[in-house]
Amino acid sequence: MLLWENKNVSTKKILLERLFELASTEYQKKYIDNATTDKYTWGDELVNEIINPLELIQRPENKYLFDNNELLAIKEYKNKLDTICKNNNTDTDLYEMPEIWNKIIISSVNLLNLLGYSINDFDEDAKLIAEHKI
Repeated sequence: MLLWENKNVSTKKILLERLFELASTEYQKKYIDNATTDKYTWGDELVNEIINPLELIQRPENKYLFDNNELLAIKEYKNKLDTICKNNNTDTDLYEMPEIWNKIIISSVNLLNLLGYSINDFDEDAKLIAEHKI
């Protein structure tokens, strides 16, 4: 595998792992609800962390990683997140808005499944354990 191909596969893996973080309520319970001083996150951070991989996947050199239907679903997912963030630009973390957060979880699970993955393909720390699928 060429170096640039390795980098692009890594981009796909990062996208999948960030998507898992938004899809997994268990991950959120562990790192938001039951956070420790050295292992924690918050909802807005999870959303912000996925934006860059979503944009990188849309670049021409990365598009081969997904088929056209998957690319369209990724674009729609990003647009949905952009709209949610724009419409809820408050000091309140998105995680603390159950109605909005549930929409993010459902959209994340749906995209993860559409891409051929499930919650069970990751460990509790969001590391992809089903790498053979990449």
